[in-house]
Amino acid sequence: VDACMLVAAVETEIWKEDMELLEKNQYYNGVFDLNGAAHVGRSRTAWANVNVHQSNAAKRKTGKALPYHVKKTWNKSPRAIWPEDED
Repeated sequence: VDACMLVAAVETEIWKEDMELLEKNQYYNGVFDLNGAAHVGRSRTAWANVNVHQSNAAKRKTGKALPYHVKKTWNKSPRAIWPEDED
């Protein structure tokens, strides 16, 4: 699993067509189909081979926790966690 977020900010009412595309069409090409998004950003990757213990160890060693992945259990979906202290 290579979970990351790719986000776009639509700042004004001028770009209503972008918002309509996101709300109505489930098969769009993500931020690549947006015409008016002024800001696009990508998060760091939460690697599947990093767990919470390794993330905490990295924080003790370097002062910065790594994004990590929580595996699926019988009653919970898998999750990608980005620590709050991340820039």
